Amino acid sequence: MVKWLGADEVNIRRPGQRVKPNQLVDVAQTYLEGKLEKRYRDFETLPITPSRLYLFPKGKLKYVAYTEEFEKPSKRMRIWVYVYHQHEQVAKVPIWFNVSATQRVLVAKRKLKNRTRLRKKDFKVKEVDITSVKNTIPENAKLDRYWLNAKVKKGSVITQSQLRKQPDVKRGYKVTVRVKVDGLVITMDGLAKQDANMGDTTRVENQSSKKVFQATVVGKNLVEVNGE
Repeated sequence: MVKWLGADEVNIRRPGQRVKPNQLVDVAQTYLEGKLEKRYRDFETLPITPSRLYLFPKGKLKYVAYTEEFEKPSKRMRIWVYVYHQHEQVAKVPIWFNVSATQRVLVAKRKLKNRTRLRKKDFKVKEVDITSVKNTIPENAKLDRYWLNAKVKKGSVITQSQLRKQPDVKRGYKVTVRVKVDGLVITMDGLAKQDANMGDTTRVENQSSKKVFQATVVGKNLVEVNGE
């Protein structure tokens, strides 16, 4: 039997090298700016540089930056820098940045009511820092099929959450009513009493008798009643 007479704990050290944080910051910043320049004309990234040195194995190191895909930048963003030594990952370091990025977006020229159809004359284009506004709408967005689902103040940035696709039949608007009776098709005008989309059953008012009946939406501003 062999009896150990040495210390209870033994620290085994291997040769290492100290790396300044700027090396990792440069890798992360290049990566982040490469992502941003594909989408935005003007942006700024200010690194929150770590103050300490990093200790990695001695020898040639490889740095790889990565972050999850993002719809738009946020005011504070984290980029991970993976450190490899001889094809083996030896560290994963977070590098943080303060970020700003401008984009030309739509801003209301006047106060707009709920259910307002979107028209170009109601908006102007303005450059804003989109890190402070969620779900902005770019200036070239096609909005002719949308309307507002909330009130909008003059000078407010229009966001996606304030939009809704216009229904095929709109409450308070005229519709064409198609009635099928004994193989014949009769058409007349009606007034939609509620919003509805293709395939929905909705309430329609006969403009002559003022009676309300049920009809099926079969097209844009078109409903159908089976009279058989």
